[in-house]
Amino acid sequence: MNISIFTEQELVDTEIVVLFPGNFQPMGQHQREEYQRLCRKFGVDNVLVVTDDMVDAQKHPFTFDEKVQIMKRHGIKNIKR
Repeated sequence: MNISIFTEQELVDTEIVVLFPGNFQPMGQHQREEYQRLCRKFGVDNVLVVTDDMVDAQKHPFTFDEKVQIMKRHGIKNIKR
């Protein structure tokens, strides 16, 4: 994985897509706050929340569709599998 840190000047006129991955079983308040912070910094259209559709009764009880419903209640717009 390559992680890069850019200065504000380097980001001018650059298309940025931010992936916010996680299990989100379910999405919590702290994750919603991080999503909002990313949206303020990079724009709501540039931030994608990425999660899986793995279901395990104990560790991962929510399906992808259930997680999407919860995230939408948090005001999350862009959710991808």
